[in-house]
Amino acid sequence: MEEYESELAKFTKFEKARIIGARALQLSMGAPLLLKRPEEMYDTVKIAEAELINHVLPITIRRPKPLKLEEREDAEIKEAMKAAIKAEEQEEEEETADIKTKEVPEAEAGED
Repeated sequence: MEEYESELAKFTKFEKARIIGARALQLSMGAPLLLKRPEEMYDTVKIAEAELINHVLPITIRRPKPLKLEEREDAEIKEAMKAAIKAEEQEEEEETADIKTKEVPEAEAGED
């Protein structure tokens, strides 16, 4: 029992719920049992729990690795640089738009 608890301690309660729920759904849809079912056990959730306890489920959990502090700071700097470049590009577009609108009235004045 101690070995079971140490193995399941690696999973969060959310991961356990997801594994058991997914396996219970598979069983309800007709997937083959990975353990011999006791005669009185018909509940797919309980069967899925028993399979998890006995380590017969071929399910793995992938967790994203946390970013190191330096990587986070680098990412923040890159984001800030991208935002600054984008702001400069928008300012340049606005300036060129202003120049074009200023040139049009001068051209019209010369035609009269």
